[in-house]
Amino acid sequence: MTRNQPLAALCAAFALLVTTACGRVPLLAPPPTPAPPATVAPAPTSAPAPTEAPAPSAAQQPYRVTGEFTYTNDIIITYYVEQAVALTDMYGFVTRDWEWEMPVDSQTLGYLKIDEEKKQGTYQLQLPERPGATFADVNHDGKKDTGVQIFAVAYWPNLTSGPFAEGDDRSKGWPNYLASVITDPENKQEVIGGNLIVWSPDSGQQFPTGFGADGLLFTDDDPIGPIPAGYSVMNLDKTPFAVSQDSVPHLTLYEPKDVAVKDFSKESYSE
Repeated sequence: MTRNQPLAALCAAFALLVTTACGRVPLLAPPPTPAPPATVAPAPTSAPAPTEAPAPSAAQQPYRVTGEFTYTNDIIITYYVEQAVALTDMYGFVTRDWEWEMPVDSQTLGYLKIDEEKKQGTYQLQLPERPGATFADVNHDGKKDTGVQIFAVAYWPNLTSGPFAEGDDRSKGWPNYLASVITDPENKQEVIGGNLIVWSPDSGQQFPTGFGADGLLFTDDDPIGPIPAGYSVMNLDKTPFAVSQDSVPHLTLYEPKDVAVKDFSKESYSE
């Protein structure tokens, strides 16, 4: 998410150097007996060229995320001047813990450009080779598995101090404003749609393929299926969830309906 040597150690090293160079001369050893000349083997007429392992292709899984959003509420340009997006850890939502504090190691920032006249933003975010989020075992099979790391892309303004959410600028719970997931403000900000980014350490992990009978994600009744190793984008608006490993996925960030400006000018007084 010591630059200087201690003075005592530096002085000790200097004293040792002076003592060795000026005061204490080591005893001379007798000259060694010359060794017989070594037999030189003839050089091979030809040597096979080393074989290099092929580099992994970026096309095998996502390595960068791009996208855009539109907004109606000017709060993002009224109160914030340092703008960014971030790959945000969704472990708080998996555990339904609004007090869970997002660790700095899991935060990866991306570039955001906002057009105030058009009220829209565009972003790009490079995915880390090995992310540092919290692993979550979400297959509910009663066995202890490594699990996966689960992310959403979200708007990430800087409120104070450095650009990461820490100290006096901590982030708790899970993102629900201008995020790649859609949440329900009338039901405890449950995730009901959009896209998640999932990182799996191997091909032996599993992930929900639907919301299950209760309509809630990451609960015991979720149908489960395998997920590929590496990064995958999980589209929650498909039934079953659609899994994609496109190199550069394009994900929209959603302005929540309860925050968006409402236009009632065309409705009657009673309405």
